[in-house]
Amino acid sequence: MKKIFHLVKHLPHTMFNLMLSLSASAYVVVVFLIKEGITFSFLPQKLEYISYIIYLIAPVLVAWLCLQLSKHLSVCGMECQIEEIELASHSFLPNYLGYFFVALSIPNVTALIYVYAVIFVFTHLSQALSFNPLFLLFGYQFYFVTGEDGTKIFLITKQKMKVYQDAELNNLRRINDFTFIDMG
Repeated sequence: MKKIFHLVKHLPHTMFNLMLSLSASAYVVVVFLIKEGITFSFLPQKLEYISYIIYLIAPVLVAWLCLQLSKHLSVCGMECQIEEIELASHSFLPNYLGYFFVALSIPNVTALIYVYAVIFVFTHLSQALSFNPLFLLFGYQFYFVTGEDGTKIFLITKQKMKVYQDAELNNLRRINDFTFIDMG
């Protein structure tokens, strides 16, 4: 495993953001596959549930890999005092729940390919915030942090912050110009 991380130590931000987009949008495909009852053909019928378990676990593993790779992103610190912190999870979760309803209405694999391509492209192009609901499974929270100079960033962290005095942001990694992940 260490060798893999050594190979991707200088992973370009574009590649990392592509992985984030894949991880964040993968459940569209998962919901469709489960809805259609598509299983691995090499499994006996009484073991087809294993296909569903794999479908559910694969995006979680990609999210975990993204979190592991984020340790190799550029280190960055807050250069101003924090003025305000607000929880951001509630703002984005309804959008991702909408993907489930879209996946339930997709009639066939061809439509899935087109719909997923559109969702993936828009998810990737709007990565200014890099919200990935699967990070919640790993204990991460999402916050908007506003500095004294009015700059607002999107912060992914395991810290539970209610007020700006709770913030200890000493080990930030830059995902993009607007988004940081706290590896502290």
